Amino acid sequence: MNSRSDISLTHHLNESAKSARETQPARNSSDIELDKLACDFSPFIFHQKHKLFSIALVNRLPYRKPGHIDIANPQDAAWIGAFRYTKKSIFIQSPTLNASPAINGIIIACKRRTMVTLWLSLGFNNLTVGFETLQDGTNEHVVKKTL
Repeated sequence: MNSRSDISLTHHLNESAKSARETQPARNSSDIELDKLACDFSPFIFHQKHKLFSIALVNRLPYRKPGHIDIANPQDAAWIGAFRYTKKSIFIQSPTLNASPAINGIIIACKRRTMVTLWLSLGFNNLTVGFETLQDGTNEHVVKKTL
């Protein structure tokens, strides 16, 4: 198998990335090579079939006051509902997770033997988020609290 740098699409992208102004393919590329490049590119990764699962993506407007007293919004209702009603597993990926209602929900879900997976940034916002901002600490503190 060739190294990644030998793959024609990667080579083409690296060639065109040498200059921000020049995004044309190499002048000696034939029409067949260009067609092959277009067909080789696929931004999708297909996975095997699996059982259906519930998923929610809920946004909210920024709430600029420090603390976690504003839980009467669709995003927090979705999180609290997930912590309360999920039977098998919860997966959370977030740059910061420090809201006390969420932390309490995670602990309660774990006590019910629901598997909770946290993918959190380590060191993200450590200088700006902490107890002095009423944000209940950094991700590292939250993980230690849930253990």
